[in-house]
Amino acid sequence: MLELLLAALLGQQPAAPPAAAALDYDFYKARVQPVLLEKREGRARCVTCHGGSATLRLQRLPEGATNWTE
Repeated sequence: MLELLLAALLGQQPAAPPAAAALDYDFYKARVQPVLLEKREGRARCVTCHGGSATLRLQRLPEGATNWTE
């Protein structure tokens, strides 16, 4: 019985990976970028820590820039 179960499990094809969602720059620009740049009372902006750290690094903003470009 166990042999049949193992054979059935090992004989199955792996599930196909989910289809990749298309990137939507307009959504990013309108909904995500403002959060990263938002000044939060008593806290640093997200870009302050993530703009150059080794983890979850964002590209540094050019000097004097208020947002990223396409």
